[in-house]
Amino acid sequence: MLTDLESPAPPPRLWSRRKIAGWFLGVGGGLIVVILSYDETLEPYEDLKPTFTRVPDASTNGFLFLENQWASLPRETKMEWHAVGMEQGRVAWNPALVDQLRKGREHALDDLRKALAKPVWLAPIKLDDVPRAENGYPSWSRHLRFLVLEAGGAIRSGDLVAALALIQDLNTLSLRQIAGSSDPGLLAIGTRLQSQVISLCCDCLAYAQPNAGELAALEKLLQTEPAIKEAWPGIVKNHSARMENLIARIKAGNLKELGMPLLAGLLLKKNKTLNALHRQAGQVMEIAFQPFPDKPTAQVATGAGLLPRRAPLFQALDPNATGTHLLLGWYPVNSIFSAYKAFFQSRAMRVRLALYRWRLVNPASWPSKLEELVPEFLPAVPLDPWNGKPLLWDAGTEVIYAVGQDWKADLPTFSTTDRFWINDNSYSPCLRLTLPPWTPKPPAAAGKKPMRAPKSPPKPTGVAK
Repeated sequence: MLTDLESPAPPPRLWSRRKIAGWFLGVGGGLIVVILSYDETLEPYEDLKPTFTRVPDASTNGFLFLENQWASLPRETKMEWHAVGMEQGRVAWNPALVDQLRKGREHALDDLRKALAKPVWLAPIKLDDVPRAENGYPSWSRHLRFLVLEAGGAIRSGDLVAALALIQDLNTLSLRQIAGSSDPGLLAIGTRLQSQVISLCCDCLAYAQPNAGELAALEKLLQTEPAIKEAWPGIVKNHSARMENLIARIKAGNLKELGMPLLAGLLLKKNKTLNALHRQAGQVMEIAFQPFPDKPTAQVATGAGLLPRRAPLFQALDPNATGTHLLLGWYPVNSIFSAYKAFFQSRAMRVRLALYRWRLVNPASWPSKLEELVPEFLPAVPLDPWNGKPLLWDAGTEVIYAVGQDWKADLPTFSTTDRFWINDNSYSPCLRLTLPPWTPKPPAAAGKKPMRAPKSPPKPTGVAK
């Protein structure tokens, strides 16, 4: 029998599963802490600091005057939503609805003209506001919808003098709003209003017979292009400053105030996000809305590839998930196309007017090329803002169009129920000369309350095809 000294040594004890799991958790937890706590070195940001300009008060600043006059609007009603459909051509024109909207807003036109008489139009910079692409429209801008409908009603009633005066005021407001914008959302108000002005000009040609003087007034109206190039650097700087302020507030833990989850601050690398924002802003500011004849340069100019989207799994594992989310929703990149479209709209409408005058002289034909309008009806064919070449025209579908965001000269198409003069498709922006006939809604199904069919809009009395 072996003694204790002679017995073999016990086998070495292997690690238990619990011990192995503990090591993995410890090492993994340490790596997570390191990954979450590591941040980049902040790059110089001074070139994106906005230049703060003193904003005069409402006695001299038309923007503040309108904001004060129109701030106390009630909540939107179903009647207003119906009016939107009427303005967009989705429902039939209803003069009674315009009269209903006029009640309580009789002062709106007088307010507008008083505001336009002010020497300054400048929106204040509000750094503490949370930048939101979807909430860029202040409530007071709803009065503009009413004024657009007021102009549309004057056109359809045959009062073209009153309509042109109001269109002139709305166009002046659009130009001043664009030039004095301090934020992409406020810029969107100006470009959206410009689109409505162009639609009203098309209505003038479709539902009235403007004389030579009225045509000249419409042409003069469209000679001044929006000053987006001049306003753009300031807009990008101001919005970058708001983003910088927002990132600082998230990092400081003001999450409840911002309505953000607790993990938002944890999954935010402040310096890394600011550095990426700085690079984006530099690219976007250099655009200056010049035409780009080659597609690769154009893709960069329109914000493509600034921050590529990733698969959901990689988004979930992103240690800077909050910063990535903020950068993906960076509004100036998303608003570049609407700014390009603003240049297209005014140029296309000048072509539209030239084609109308051509039709007066040649009632049974359209020009095969826009160059045929030069020089009798048009001094030169306006240029496509995307590629710098002359705008395109298709006589068969009666559409003026541009290459758009994809730089392809494909012919735009419309849905049979689409009654917009201007196609909002970012890849096929266009303006057409005629609208499809109005199609009433089908009767309600059995067992349901029948819907009242909308009245047909007045038949265009312009030049026959």
